[in-house]
Amino acid sequence: MPSPATHAHSALARFPRSLTVFLAAGLAIPCAAQNDDPYVMMRELDSKLTSAKGFTYTATRQGQAAFATTPTRIGTVTASLLEGELRLRIDGKTLSPDATTPAFLSTYDGQTVTSVRHGDKQVVAGPLDDAHGALDIAGAGLSSWLLQWEDQLGGAFRGDREPYPLVYDGLAMVNGKPCHTIRIGFDDYGGYESWMYLNTDTGMPARFEFGGYDDSADIGIVTLTFDSFNLLDTVESSAFAAPETPTGYELVEYETEQFGFNAGKKKEPVGVAVGEPAPEWSLEDPDGTDFALSDYRGKVVVMDFWATWCGPCIMAMPGLQQLHEEFKGDAVAVIGVNCWESGNPKAFMASKGLNYQLLLGGDNVANAYGVTGIPTFYVVGRDGRVVHHEIGFDPDGTDRLRKVIKDALAD
Repeated sequence: MPSPATHAHSALARFPRSLTVFLAAGLAIPCAAQNDDPYVMMRELDSKLTSAKGFTYTATRQGQAAFATTPTRIGTVTASLLEGELRLRIDGKTLSPDATTPAFLSTYDGQTVTSVRHGDKQVVAGPLDDAHGALDIAGAGLSSWLLQWEDQLGGAFRGDREPYPLVYDGLAMVNGKPCHTIRIGFDDYGGYESWMYLNTDTGMPARFEFGGYDDSADIGIVTLTFDSFNLLDTVESSAFAAPETPTGYELVEYETEQFGFNAGKKKEPVGVAVGEPAPEWSLEDPDGTDFALSDYRGKVVVMDFWATWCGPCIMAMPGLQQLHEEFKGDAVAVIGVNCWESGNPKAFMASKGLNYQLLLGGDNVANAYGVTGIPTFYVVGRDGRVVHHEIGFDPDGTDRLRKVIKDALAD
């Protein structure tokens, strides 16, 4: 693992502070506390969170720049980290592009996540896994900082793990209040970085930012702004209990990582193995034209399972466009299989100048291929068999896919 100094240097090179402040619509003020220790501040925050009976906050989650197409989510989160045991209740709604505001309620009692998805009239129950489990994409958006905190930040202070590198990044104004800005080094996750803004008076979170880019992708920032953040003297355990299933709602058992996505870090793939026949599919493009995998027999097919709300997917797309342009004179098809979608993929690709093949409604295809997170990439050889499979964004992924394509063309 790179040293803290390596992390800090890379972070500062990748994300100029003036740019992140601009993207987050914050106002930087001259650094008046150069000697403030970010580890002390974060450790003190963890101590407050884990010693209180619970805490609650209202928040708004928005994407900016490259992540501007992610739907805005607003809601109230009640949580407990007493003795290091996470409990959650999330009441919120999603502001969708079609002007609807589907509501959701998610709870986690320490063993099971239960999510009531009013827009789909479903109740999903399952575990809390690495991809936020059954929390639902929307619910995870309002609590992802907390899951990240427990797994990689505050949890490290309470154990024998080394916390991620922290850099004090000066003062900034959030909601008219001065805040300490702490940069969190996540270079192991494909160039992603995070920032925590702590109110200088209370030490409580005022904003959390998650951003990333690589040399070929636009910068994107996801901002979670806390409208209020309060510690609780008491909290009833019933607050985290599974809600009852409303009349007429379907009870669905969660399938591991079905609704998750990988935050850039490459994982060992599961799904259709290399050498196996690629499952046949038939999908439509935005104009309603049908395409089937068998239509591409004799060609090398690169499939990218993606969605507009997925930051790592967005980061991978310029590389796919590059491959599309590089191999368009050869027997190669680069296809974006859109799945688990909440936005407008056609408009999104057009806005980014991406013109490789787009196919819609790929949820069932994703299931057939064992997709557990996005982006997921499959390369199918001329004979219809899988020759390559990987999960997650990786800055070296384009070069790796290029080599796979060339090898497949040579077979």
